Amino acid sequence: MLGPIGCSAEVVRLVERARAVIARAAVSEGISWELRWIRAAGQHRKLFVVLPPEPAVRPWQSLTSRYCEWIARFVFRMRDRAGSSDMSWAEFVTHMKSLEYQLPDRPFPAGSVLTFDDEARAVPIAAGAVEADEYVNPIARHLARAYPSRGD
Repeated sequence: MLGPIGCSAEVVRLVERARAVIARAAVSEGISWELRWIRAAGQHRKLFVVLPPEPAVRPWQSLTSRYCEWIARFVFRMRDRAGSSDMSWAEFVTHMKSLEYQLPDRPFPAGSVLTFDDEARAVPIAAGAVEADEYVNPIARHLARAYPSRGD
């Protein structure tokens, strides 16, 4: 999603029209602004937070990922606009509580998909996801149950 500077109207328009808003568990100024607005606007039932899967030992991906990160940071001088996902569960819970979301102190399993109830309490709908469809399918099933009459 977009950050707060100069694009808040676009974020508001997109979230209001969306059936779902998917975010990774991370902290940044832009993500914080968006999550705070989603909560304040009562749109938090559309929010799905995905937790990363357990790290797999795949040296070729690790090397490729490190190379791509190095190129992005030092050649293109890019920052991680989506925020850092290298944080503890306790840090993420504290951050989300500051935005008026409720998460338990005990962490959800890696690869979890969380959504939120009327009081902004985290509700897990999947765990152990690794592949994209293992994240997307539970979200689609949840939306089908939550909004069965919507035909688009």
